[in-house]
Amino acid sequence: MRVREMTSSSDVIQFIVKWRRPMAFGLTMFVLLSCIVLLSLGGYDFTTQPKAASMGILKTLSSLQESAVGCRNASEPTETCIQVRDRLSKLNSSNSRFFLTSRGVLIGVDFSNRVLVLLEPSAIESESRWTCTVTPAQAAPAACVGLK
Repeated sequence: MRVREMTSSSDVIQFIVKWRRPMAFGLTMFVLLSCIVLLSLGGYDFTTQPKAASMGILKTLSSLQESAVGCRNASEPTETCIQVRDRLSKLNSSNSRFFLTSRGVLIGVDFSNRVLVLLEPSAIESESRWTCTVTPAQAAPAACVGLK
């Protein structure tokens, strides 16, 4: 049946009924494929929560960097190291834990987002530098390197 041959309203209704299902299927496929294309182009960032968690941990640990430098080569815990550990223990919550190792490495863990942040001190020509490592790598802020 051609469009030109439709002369009555019953012919128009029959035409609509006949082509309704294929048009609905085509529209559904178009919407589905559009969603897939948008998601593949980065329309939604799946790493927002872990990245925000790693940035929060990094901010917390960064405030203790200067104090933790003295713990780098200490054979016994110094007063400064004990104070840093006390401050870190007060920051612990049900979702996050903070640690200071005997080598002065600051560690932060967010359990709900499964993020680990390490701040490791190193001395180069009597200047202390810090290496930041985050795992998973997708959660690493621009200032840090992700573990692979």
